[in-house]
Amino acid sequence: VAHLLYGPFDLLIMQSEKDKKRLLGLGVEPEKLISIGNLKLDNTPRVEKSALLTTLEKVIKGMTRSERVNIVFGSIHEGEEGVVSHCYKKLNEAGLTDSIRFIIAPRYPEFSPQLLKEFSEVGMNVVLRSEIGRGKGRNDASSPGASDCIVVDTLGELQSFYAIGDIAVIGGTFVPVGGHNVLEPASLGVPVIVGPFIESIEELCSELRRNGGLLMVESKDELGKMLVELTKNSERRKVMGEKALLCVESLRGVARRCVDLIEGVVCE
Repeated sequence: VAHLLYGPFDLLIMQSEKDKKRLLGLGVEPEKLISIGNLKLDNTPRVEKSALLTTLEKVIKGMTRSERVNIVFGSIHEGEEGVVSHCYKKLNEAGLTDSIRFIIAPRYPEFSPQLLKEFSEVGMNVVLRSEIGRGKGRNDASSPGASDCIVVDTLGELQSFYAIGDIAVIGGTFVPVGGHNVLEPASLGVPVIVGPFIESIEELCSELRRNGGLLMVESKDELGKMLVELTKNSERRKVMGEKALLCVESLRGVARRCVDLIEGVVCE
C-alpha cells in the first residue's frame, strides 16, 4: 500500500522527524524523505509590540497605575475555566492576587458570559473587554486598572493582548483539543506554558522547550505552582521570553527551504 501511495513521488517534505519516521516505518525509501519544520513559522509575521499596543490604547491607559504581572490564557475551551479558577485560588493562597492580572481569551467569544459568571463567583473582579472605556474613573467596574481579570469577548485582539503579557498559557492544552498557536506569544518574547494535550503543536513545543522558552505542565496543580513561581521571579520570565523569541527567529525560513527543495526536483 505504501508503495502505491508514495512510490510515484520523487520527494516527500515532512513537517517533523516524527512524521518522517512514520513513513520510514511504512517502507518509504529514506532518500525520498526530508523534514524541514513547520510552515506556520513563516506565517507568523514579525510584528513590533508598539504597533500591537496602539490597538489597546484604552486598556493600557487603565493599567498605567497598576504594576501587575499579566497572565494571558489564550484560546481557552470549555472545561479549562476550572483550570483558570484553580490557578487564581493558588495565587490567592500565596498572597499574590494584588500582583497579577488574568487576561482570558476564550476560543469562542460566546463563551464569555459563562466565564464572567464563573470567575466572579470565585472572587475575581472581572471586566469584559467590550466594556472597557465605557465607565468613568479608575474604580469603575469597566476600568482594567480596578480589575484582576479581563475576559476578552472581542475578535482579533489576542496577539495584541499577548503583547502586554508577561506569561502566556496556551488553551486547548488542558482539555483533549491538541493545543493552539504557541508562536504568537513566543514571537513577542513572552514565556509560554502548555498543558499535556499538545498533539497539534508537539513539534513546536519541543523546539521551544528545548531552547528554554516554554514550560510543559501535566495538571492544573502543577500550573498553579508554576504561575506562583514565575509571578515572583521576573528575571526568569525575562530570560524565558528572550529564549522563546530567539528560538522562533532561528526556525524561520521553512518556506524558502521548501521552495528550494521543490526547485531542485523540478529542475533536475
